[in-house]
Amino acid sequence: MLMKPKSKAKNRLPSKVASKSKRESALDQKWVVVSVDGKIAGISTDYKVLSRVTEHLAEQGVLYGEIVAKTVDFDYVWELRGRLSWDDLYIIGSRFQKKVWRTLYDLTHDESGFSGVKELYSYSDIAQMCDNLPGVRSVAHAIGLNPISVIIPCHLVIPKESKEKIEEIQKNAEVTLFKGDGICFTNSIDFGEYALGKALKSMIIAQELD
Repeated sequence: MLMKPKSKAKNRLPSKVASKSKRESALDQKWVVVSVDGKIAGISTDYKVLSRVTEHLAEQGVLYGEIVAKTVDFDYVWELRGRLSWDDLYIIGSRFQKKVWRTLYDLTHDESGFSGVKELYSYSDIAQMCDNLPGVRSVAHAIGLNPISVIIPCHLVIPKESKEKIEEIQKNAEVTLFKGDGICFTNSIDFGEYALGKALKSMIIAQELD
């Protein structure tokens, strides 16, 4: 379980996004994990991810030893992200897409493994990290095509306006008696689009804060 840092780091995550009961109901669904020869190739909430993987493999014209698709609960997926390295993933995408996805992966991982969530990021932030600020739309498109949800944390990328709104709330809260601790964010914050649905994105962000 992640602990919210006590420091006053810039753009730290808000302490609350949604109630626990709502969060549990949104995350209480089966997830599909697809692996190719032991490497994770896709994670989603339906079998379309299996179709995309097998279509890619068919185009390669190469026989693989084992292709496995299994349904798991969210806790299993959550545990995977804490122990999988980049080399444990079978990444299907263009060179540009892989660059964007690796940038996302590195937001929460370093040489020693999972390093935790430090903040939310705008699409412009990710484009700048990819040395492609003028191409922010193409970067955003690649983010939306992320094939390995949660492990590659595209859910941490939100609209710039939403990030600025969070920063403003946090700044104003710093002058209160509690110095910004325990800030409660409601559903008024728009965390942006997500391939698996906006509500689920909000719930996963909330899970990061427990």
